[in-house]
Amino acid sequence: MANETQGAMEPTLPDPKPGATPLDNTTQATDAAPSLLGEGQTQQPPVTGAPDQYADFVMPEGVTADDGMKGEFGAIAKELNLTQEQAQKLVDFYAGKAAQAHQAPYQQWMEMQTKWRQEVEHDPEIGGAQLNQNLAQAKQAIEQLGGNPLRQALNATGAGNNPAIVKAFVKMGAMMAEGSFVKGNPNVEKTSRADKRYGGT
Repeated sequence: MANETQGAMEPTLPDPKPGATPLDNTTQATDAAPSLLGEGQTQQPPVTGAPDQYADFVMPEGVTADDGMKGEFGAIAKELNLTQEQAQKLVDFYAGKAAQAHQAPYQQWMEMQTKWRQEVEHDPEIGGAQLNQNLAQAKQAIEQLGGNPLRQALNATGAGNNPAIVKAFVKMGAMMAEGSFVKGNPNVEKTSRADKRYGGT
């Protein structure tokens, strides 16, 4: 009798589904439950590869690019299957290098101008305590020889800072102040001296 009672209390398991595991038999009630991320919250695969059309690339400050150049770069980026982010990184790198290359000659020119000015300021002949007086003489010579056009040319080319040029104008200014510098056609001056030497009129 006891055996009959014990047999009646044994649970009856449902028939397994084809290919199912024992675990499947105990979880049939949860087959319709949403995933851990929740319904409609499944992760989207990351976007890889080139887009159908690239957005306008952002250029660094001080760098401009026309539409033709951007179009050519976009075609190359698409051929390489670059994402928008990857293509923008290349734009940033190239534009930065281009800006450095563009500024390099001007930077070198400015460094040379600074070096020349320092040489003039510390020159034992025209610099030091007498610098302002010598520069004033040089400016007087520039004013008499060429005026504003000559001054603009010296500024535009940077020659006005060259120690040799500054010394030359300082000497000319001193000669003008002494009256020993004669302006005019040098050929006329040579002819006049020759006439005096050989008794010409």
